[in-house]
Amino acid sequence: MSERTDRLHRKLETELGPVVRNALADADVVEVDINPDGQIWVDRHGVDLAMIGVMGSQVVMSLICTVAAMSDRVVTPTAPILEATLPDGSRFHATIPPITTAPAIAIRKHLSQALTLDDYVRQGVMTREQCERLRRAVANRENIIVAGGTGSGKTTLTNALIEEIGRVNPGHRLLILEDTPEIVCHNPNRVAKRTTVEVDMRGLVRSSLRMNPDRIIVGEVRGGEAEALIRAWNTGHPGGVATLHCSSAHAALGKLEEYVADAVAGDKRRGIAEAVDLVAFIERAANRRVLSELLLVKGFANNDYLTEVISKENVHVVA
Repeated sequence: MSERTDRLHRKLETELGPVVRNALADADVVEVDINPDGQIWVDRHGVDLAMIGVMGSQVVMSLICTVAAMSDRVVTPTAPILEATLPDGSRFHATIPPITTAPAIAIRKHLSQALTLDDYVRQGVMTREQCERLRRAVANRENIIVAGGTGSGKTTLTNALIEEIGRVNPGHRLLILEDTPEIVCHNPNRVAKRTTVEVDMRGLVRSSLRMNPDRIIVGEVRGGEAEALIRAWNTGHPGGVATLHCSSAHAALGKLEEYVADAVAGDKRRGIAEAVDLVAFIERAANRRVLSELLLVKGFANNDYLTEVISKENVHVVA
């Protein structure tokens, strides 16, 4: 470690302060947020959001500048957004005026140890039936979309699915594509790729097809890369997982249609139905996360998707 890096690491520890450091060290904490008014809030598994302290605006700004320096970036009023990664792997997102009234920070913790599907059953997030259906999907190399809103736990569920891939197929070569590294993967044969200013997610998907992948994992689908991913899943690269922001399991298919349309013209719903086997919709309900739906995509007929829903409570068919 260089003298400059060592100095910045020490400065970071000081500026984080004991309240934030202790929160980041808490295994139950998922996210730490510092609002423009200086209030520090934490999001813990199974507990309502809680305010745990206050940080002065000057300290918050200094902390942002320190993280920017560690990432060889600068933050200014004309470049007021910082996306970076802390030394422990946590995702660091910060904004400064004029887009916020004062400096603000959101730190999404990096999990070094992924939950398993059995952990989700024990915690009441999913039923045993849902767990076994997801296991079968992984073993059969079905393509899975993990859908939900912001903070619903999509990445954590994706990590659990990757753990299951490692249990069933430890030798599979995984290509993991992300904007910001959040996915935890212990498979020995893995290649992690990140987007840059020059290479977007669509470019990463296309590049990955030339790297002999057994499975392609996409941290988040949010644009034209959906077309490249659907094409890859339909042409000999099954068993992938991708996350997507939406409000329901059915809405995930509509979102994919929109994103594919960003890249190519025409009705691509049949191709989506052929590529996507299952949509797992996870959401925050009260103070806990729940896998409220598994949407099984059976095909496409009569101008609509043929689906079956395994909900948290029961099983019913929607044709």
